Amino acid sequence: MVGTSALSRSHFAMPDHELVDGVELYLAAPLTVGILHMEAVRGGHRDLADAVEHAHDAGLSAAIDYLAGAALLKVGHHTKLRASRTSVGAFEAGTIPLSTATHLLVSTRDGRAMGDIARPHHHVLMARTGLDHVGRQWPVDLASVRAAAPAIVSCYQVELQRTLTNGTGVRWSQRGEYGSDFPELVEPDLTGYLDDYERVVCRPQGAGHDFWDLDAAATGL
Repeated sequence: MVGTSALSRSHFAMPDHELVDGVELYLAAPLTVGILHMEAVRGGHRDLADAVEHAHDAGLSAAIDYLAGAALLKVGHHTKLRASRTSVGAFEAGTIPLSTATHLLVSTRDGRAMGDIARPHHHVLMARTGLDHVGRQWPVDLASVRAAAPAIVSCYQVELQRTLTNGTGVRWSQRGEYGSDFPELVEPDLTGYLDDYERVVCRPQGAGHDFWDLDAAATGL
């Protein structure tokens, strides 16, 4: 994974109004992480549930940190390449409006919360435009953001796993070992539940956004 210097990293700022035309990036925890949270809550183990939520948030911070290096502004004239989402021109770091929403339960399209198990996930709402260092507005290079989806997801998953392991001593499977796209918990062994529950994507947070399920993008779907 390639690091980025501070000079080539954008800064994210809370929008001063609700974003009406942005991109919504979706990140979700492995299924067994949600099952662990459910079992912790039902068993009265609030400290374990808190550890899951803390790891989930730590993963988001790592993902946004990487996103800052991928979400650059397309400054000045750009020439679009034929049969490609990319373009040729100048790219600069800037200030981009961004907000997040974190949920433990997913909501269906009709707004109904699914409470069978927790499915921790994050919605990251990013504007399509940002400001350069002198306050001029330019479009965000969304092609590079899309191309960075595997790395963004990896940052989220790796930091979630690291934080939860350090805090609770859990152990993880290898990726794909149980038919999952990402490592699942094997200590405690919750893999037996994987056939009982399915991955469900929460409904988008707002109207007018492009919705990008980064997990699906990262696995080539």
